[in-house]
Amino acid sequence: MKLLSYVLMVGVALVLACGGEPETGGSGSEPAAAAVSTPAPVVEQLPTPTAAPPVPTPTPPLGDALTESMIRTSPVGNPTHPPQASGPIDAPTIHTFRVGHFPTAPMFDGESVWIANQNDDTIQRLGPDGGGQVISLPDFYPRAMAFDGERVWVATFFGIRMLDADYNIVASFRPGRRPNAMIYAGGYIFASNSSDGTVTAVALPDRIRELGGTLPASIPPGSDAPMPVGQYEVGRRPIALEWDGESLWVANNHDNTIVKVSAHDGEILATVQVGEGPRGMAFDGDDIWVTNSLDGSVSRVSLDGELEATFDVGALPGDVAFDGESVWVSNRSSGTINRMSLDGTPLGTFHLGRAPGDMLYDGEALWVLHEASDAISRLTMEGVTVEHFDVGDAPVAIVYDGDAMWITNALDGTIMKLSLDGEVLEEMEVGDEPNAMAFDGDSIWTANMTNTTATRIGRDGGGVLDVEIGIAPRAATFDGEHVWIASYVLDTLTMIRRDGSVTDVVPSGRAPSDLLYAQDHIWVANARNDTVTKLDIVTGETVKVFDAGDTPMSLAFDGEHVWAGNWREGTISKLDPEDGEVARFPAGPLPYDFVRDSLGPLVYGMIFDGTHVWTANSHEGTISRMNLDGTVAASYPAGAGVARMEFDGANIWATNTSDDTVIKITLPER
Repeated sequence: MKLLSYVLMVGVALVLACGGEPETGGSGSEPAAAAVSTPAPVVEQLPTPTAAPPVPTPTPPLGDALTESMIRTSPVGNPTHPPQASGPIDAPTIHTFRVGHFPTAPMFDGESVWIANQNDDTIQRLGPDGGGQVISLPDFYPRAMAFDGERVWVATFFGIRMLDADYNIVASFRPGRRPNAMIYAGGYIFASNSSDGTVTAVALPDRIRELGGTLPASIPPGSDAPMPVGQYEVGRRPIALEWDGESLWVANNHDNTIVKVSAHDGEILATVQVGEGPRGMAFDGDDIWVTNSLDGSVSRVSLDGELEATFDVGALPGDVAFDGESVWVSNRSSGTINRMSLDGTPLGTFHLGRAPGDMLYDGEALWVLHEASDAISRLTMEGVTVEHFDVGDAPVAIVYDGDAMWITNALDGTIMKLSLDGEVLEEMEVGDEPNAMAFDGDSIWTANMTNTTATRIGRDGGGVLDVEIGIAPRAATFDGEHVWIASYVLDTLTMIRRDGSVTDVVPSGRAPSDLLYAQDHIWVANARNDTVTKLDIVTGETVKVFDAGDTPMSLAFDGEHVWAGNWREGTISKLDPEDGEVARFPAGPLPYDFVRDSLGPLVYGMIFDGTHVWTANSHEGTISRMNLDGTVAASYPAGAGVARMEFDGANIWATNTSDDTVIKITLPER
């Protein structure tokens, strides 16, 4: 297991290589104004999310101590857990939206998804596009929600509230201590109370009669008014509820049990010992599923109370959801979600970019809350498939030669040749820590970061030649005549003919981290002074220097504009070849927020596929497909430490440095 992602390590090295903070190539960006709370109406209409304005996203400076702390605690360096299935597997398309502060308790009313924003004292209704309403509550700390077919119910710190069609509180009921889950089932509203080991039952007499149920004895004859009918003792720290069509199920987190409860009188019908720390539950039509948060597992329990099977999942599984065919599990500490068949067969492990929490399936999409990031993701299955191929230690660079993919394994000192089916055709040693590549039409060239050389190797493995570059060769490209290799410590570019002879060594900007050949010029991403340099390919002279964002580390060309991925800032700069930056967009689906998003996406690689720009979001384990207007069309799960990308004319390929894999993502024809 890697303790530190290779791509994160290299990125931090770029930031700190020369000491202090990065220099600025031009005028700096003004800091964004701090958000100010303003009184909101009872119902606030939310617009459909649109692309953020093309302006820089300022971030706090990362001093040495803070950077080192992030390195120690960052999950980027850990491999995907559980390990990826080789595939091909169906993968979700991800759309992520920002919501209120600390969202929880997703609920579906038949048309829209609802969430409770605990720290805002609001509830929020969401449509498929993330638009909707925010409703302010005259109460404190909404924690759970339910829908009875007509009305929304909310459990807050102080009580159980029933809302009318205009979202006014029209009835209140006393719960137990700390209500934290709620469900409408069998004509009742149930709320679990974690601090006193009870479930509060509120009967809806008219609904019970409609369902042919038994009315509790305490209900007056002819009454239709909702009425509390019981405080059922169930176990220690009940925190999740599920309904099997006849009975209520409760997960007791401190007892390591789930219990089956009679709805109308609270009788315990079955007690099932499961794993440690049961946390979330789901019903698949035949069985109850429960996550065991401290075991890293999920258990399947029959309706007569038999523990049928337990399956390993990721670390600290929080919730489980059923989509009509398969089961999904959110792994909070692993930062992944699992999909498995009902017999436990793994169907995929997926990164979503943020730690997953509570989940809900609405009949079309799986919704996943990211509580700490104030966000929610909507996952749909749209025919996207992913294949994972094992390669060497810390794969970084990837190049397509027209027939096969070439991969550098940085910590093995090797390169691999892969068929488009993922078969390893050849593996060859090159220099130490190869982390960049270029293809000159005949040979593959690697930039070997820790032994000051570039290596040329023929497509058949012959013609091996080493060329001295200087300290830390870091990037490579080919212009049709020369291979260009960058040294990010010496701030130079070496021009090499195919035969290995050096034509010239020319200056670049500070810490050149990526090279691109486009429009008969060489383009250089200079990580230390936040610029992109345009060079003459004949003389190597600097033609222009353009400002970019904070720490540009990757480049792409769409046929008209150069795009630069600003690693530390979490943005993408769009550059006119003559006039420089014309827009700056968030990398990934959301504008980077230092507090809510930790390190942010850390864009490490980019590619253009003929219609879209793709970004490799190394910290989030995802790749994003960006329209040329800067809006993100969609994101897709990749792997831990996703680094560089390539396009073979039909598929997107990406290296996952922490997983030691290469993935091939195939989208349906668009």
